Formats: sequence, structure tokens, C-alpha cells
Amino acid sequence: MHFLHFIKKKLIPVAAFMLITCTVMAQNTGDASAKPATKNNNLLAILLVVTAVVLAFVIWGMGQALIAISRQVIEKNNAGGKAISMALLLCFSLLSQAGFSQTVTPAAAEVSANYGRLSANNFYAFVGVIMVEIFAIFFLAFSIKRIYQELLPEKVPRTLQEAKLGKWWAGLDKKFFTKAVAVEKEADIMLDHNYDGIRELDNSLPPWWKYGFMFTIVVAFIYIGYFHAFGSGKNPTEEYADEMEKARMEKEVYEANNKDKVDEKNVPMADANGIKAGQALFEANCVACHLKDGGGIVGPNLTDDYWLHKGSLNDIYKTIKMGYPDKGMQPWNGLFTSMQISQISSYIKTLRGTKPAVAKAPQGDLYTEDKKDSILFVKKLIIRLSESAITEKNTTVDSLQLAGLVKKYQQQKKINADGKISASLLRMLNMTDIEKYKRIAVTLDRYKQLPDTMPEKYVLVNLPGFYLQVWDADTIVFTSKVICGKPTTSTPFITSAISNMVIFPTWTVPTSIIKKEMLPGLKKSPGYLARKGLNLYNSKGELIDPYTVNWAKYSKGIPYKIQQGSGDDNALGVIKFNFD
Repeated sequence: MHFLHFIKKKLIPVAAFMLITCTVMAQNTGDASAKPATKNNNLLAILLVVTAVVLAFVIWGMGQALIAISRQVIEKNNAGGKAISMALLLCFSLLSQAGFSQTVTPAAAEVSANYGRLSANNFYAFVGVIMVEIFAIFFLAFSIKRIYQELLPEKVPRTLQEAKLGKWWAGLDKKFFTKAVAVEKEADIMLDHNYDGIRELDNSLPPWWKYGFMFTIVVAFIYIGYFHAFGSGKNPTEEYADEMEKARMEKEVYEANNKDKVDEKNVPMADANGIKAGQALFEANCVACHLKDGGGIVGPNLTDDYWLHKGSLNDIYKTIKMGYPDKGMQPWNGLFTSMQISQISSYIKTLRGTKPAVAKAPQGDLYTEDKKDSILFVKKLIIRLSESAITEKNTTVDSLQLAGLVKKYQQQKKINADGKISASLLRMLNMTDIEKYKRIAVTLDRYKQLPDTMPEKYVLVNLPGFYLQVWDADTIVFTSKVICGKPTTSTPFITSAISNMVIFPTWTVPTSIIKKEMLPGLKKSPGYLARKGLNLYNSKGELIDPYTVNWAKYSKGIPYKIQQGSGDDNALGVIKFNFD
């Protein structure tokens, strides 16, 4: 019989292969699960496990159905013997059980940034299990269909004249490509439409199109879950940010391993011995233009806060190295090494604030020290570190020793000990006991200004927190973000009753804002007001064209009123509250 031949030649070997594959995949996932699981739920891992479990139930059900119809076929044919029967049932039973049991082990996932917090091994183990299950489902479906055909009456065999390739292509074309109706049956699907003798057939959509459409729907759900619902995927912007962060870290590692590298972008402050060597080089080569004490004669004064080409350590290094021949400053990179130029630059930095015997008048622009390059900043930093018993108050250190002290302080405070001076580190250093006492005093003073008893309904605006709350008795009924003034134009403190409100108010610009912000803009271009959506009025309320006013003659104020009309773009918003 066809069925027994099918069992011997194809079904049993493939079933055995499936059994071995499923067992191997179960072992692989077991190894992956032996790794410690993360504390937080991994949504991608949960999705993969649920998918594997659902597919396993499908495999188990199809396996049971295959076993049932296989028994019927064996009983019908009453051939093949007990050996084939037992082998068949054993293979299908183990196949379904192996497919069902393989999804038990992959329960843990190792954190990884590339596969939704899963390691590569665990991710591919999950995918491998699911792929094996999908293959098993297709195999079982094919087997069920093939065996079920044995229960049907035998069909008349096709003519032997049909080529095997033609039969295979015809079946494939009908199932997956066109699902075309035979020409002799086209009358059954002929529609009533008639277009100039052209008749229309009610053909089905091509199966490949329908399957492709279904596949895109499945992919869409996976895409939404991966990139939006679970947040495991990264969009191009996030991938770019990760790549830039990775490059930054690699650059830091590279620079950390090249501490002796000195260039215009990396000039360390020399230690005491380096500054002494820089002083010797300076006195041997630079006194003709700058004098021994840096007071300046042909060249500029090096002791004040004015610099022709900026005054940071990196800028001084660049000036010495490259020079400015058009201003009489020769390049010294052919005479000195990079380390020697760095030492000279460090020595010149120590001259700031000293009192030369003859000081040349300031030249160039006033330079404000960058905190990271400032010797004064380093001294204050040492004082802050000494308050935490990290070092002595009057300690002199070079840049490498300073980084070690900073790292020691970071370890004491249990923060990332990288030895770098960051904004968060400065805030922590400035949070001294005196600063804490000041903040407590200010908070108590603010609290003292509140009424003894709060009204039943009131609005509370927290300026440092940038939020507003509406209270009804002891319940917050509304919360909103607020915009507060800058430190230079701070929002005033007030405790008052709300008398009324105005819907879509106009805004009359205060005189202080006109003087500080708008008058300089009007002097540059009278079109400033139009760009800001503002209008100009005289004392009689008449609209004035800004281009007819000579703004250059005003410095302390203007005899006009500047007003912004109502609307969504109004500075006051759409609702204005007036206070008593």
C-alpha cells in the first residue's frame, strides 16, 4: 500500500530526525536557563516562552490526531505487522511529547543590549526552539493530510504521460501562485458583467498574495511589540546614540592608555618639577619679550587677565607651539618638544595674579578662566576635599594626583569613581554643612510666610519644582507644569487671593523687559516687534509703525507701549489670573 511505503521510506526517518532535533534543542535551552535570571521581567523572553508553549500545545494536539488516524489506517489495511505499528506510534508519541516538553526549560534570560536584554546564546536558543516547533507543525500537517488520504476511496491514477516536473509545477501553481480554475470549469465562476464582449471571472486572490498579506500582519504585530509595546528594539536615533556613546567610551579608553600624549586638546597641568623646568626654559628663551617676571615689554603682560589669543592652558600651548608670526610671535615647535611646551605653558599659568616690577598695560580681551583649567579652582577643590578628610588643605598636587584624590572622594561617597570633575560632582562638593544650613533656613523662611491655616480650596505653585497643584481640602485635584523666571528675572513670591480671571488676555510688556531685552533688538532691526508678534502704541493708544521711530536715541526707556495681542501664542497663555 502507498501508506506503508510512505511510512517506511519517509515518515519514520523524518520523525526520528524530529525527535533527535527537539531533544537537542531542549538540551540547548536547558543550558541557557542555567544562567542566572535578571531581577526584572524580560518581556521579550516572556513573549518567546509563551510562543514556544503555544506551539508546543499545537504540536501535541496534532501529534495526538496523527496517532489516531494512523491507527485507523493500520486497522484498515491490516498489514505491516506489529513492529511497524509500534514504531509509528512510538515515534509520533515521543515527537509530540518532545515538542511539548522542550519549551519548559528556556525560562531565564541573561541581560544583553543587543537582543532585548537577552544574551545572544539565549536568544538564538529561543528562536531555534520556535523554528523547530514550526517545522514540526508543518511536518505533522503534511503527515496528517497524507495519511488521511489513505482513508478516502482510491482515486483513478493519473495518466502516466504527465511529466513529473509538470505535475509538481501544476500542484505548486494551484496551491501557492494562481489557484486557477480549469478552463472547462470557468463557466461556474463567470460573472454577469459584460464589457464589450469581455466577460469577468470571479477568480480567487492568488494564494501567494494572501499568505504574504497575512505574513505582513504577523510581522506588524511583532514589530509593534518589539519596538513600541515592550521597548526592546531601538529606532535609528537610539542606535546612533548608542554607537556614539560606544565610540566615546572607546576614545576615553584610548586616551586613558595614552596619558603621555600632549597636544592642543590635551595639555595637563605640570607638577612642581615640571613647572620648575618650564620656568628654566622660559627664562632662557622668553625674557627678551616678556621679561623674567612676565610683566611684558615687546610681548604682552602675562600676569593680568587679558589675553590676545585666549588664556586657557590649551590656548597658551597652541600659541607657543604654532606662534603668530604676523604679530611677532614665532612658532617654537621646532625648538621644544611637546612636553617642554606643556611645561612652559604651566609655568605661564602660575604667573597670573603676580605683581611684576614693571607691568605692561593690558592687551587683548578679558579672559574668564574655565573652572577645569583654573588654578584658583584647583585650590578651592583641594579645600573641599580636605573638608571630607581626603587630603590636607594646603596640599600641592599635579593633575594625576588630583584625579586620584577626586577618585578617593567618589569612592567615599559611593558614586562612580572615575576621577573626573563633572557638574554632579561639583554640586556634591558644594553641598557643605553650611550650604545645607542655608537651605534649611530659606525653606523655613518660606514656610513661615504661609498662612497659619490653609483655605479649603487653594492653588500652590512650587517654583523650584516647576509645578502647580490645585488643592480641595486635603486632595490634589489638578497638577500642571509651570514656567518660572530666570535667576536674573526671577518669579516673585506671593500669597494672595485670586480675584478674577481673564480669558485670552493681552500682554503689556513691562518697562524692565523693554529696556533689557527688546530695545537692543529694536536698535538692530525695527522688524523685531513683528517677528515677536508685538505691536507698538503711543500714549493715546494709536498704533505706531516701528520703522518710523529713531530707536538709536533711546537708552533708558521708550515713550511707547508694547503689547502682545490675545491668542494661543500670548506670553500669558489663554487664561490670566488676577490677584487682590
